[in-house]
Amino acid sequence: MGLAAVLILIVGVQMGYPLLTRWQLQVKRQKELQEKKMVIFKWEEILAAKPDFRDGWLKLAVSYLEIGAVQKAKEALDKAKELDPNYEKIKEIEDVLVPGFEPGAFRM
Repeated sequence: MGLAAVLILIVGVQMGYPLLTRWQLQVKRQKELQEKKMVIFKWEEILAAKPDFRDGWLKLAVSYLEIGAVQKAKEALDKAKELDPNYEKIKEIEDVLVPGFEPGAFRM
């Protein structure tokens, strides 16, 4: 790391700027999104083979919520509800599906 980079880093930290640049944050967020999409892909594969796996549908719904795909989350939740309409976790997730929901705010 050159002297100029070190000085910029020191000045940035002293001024309250985070150590990560915008570009680094963007790369980090993109990587996290890709990982979440991979999880969704895996759950879709599992559920294609085993469509009666209630908890799999719930995990898929939560994964969709984490990326902000609310409509797909509702669809996955409906599948779980068809399998077990009285399951309490379904109600908990349904309560999250309200206007103003913030993606990534829910974890199962």
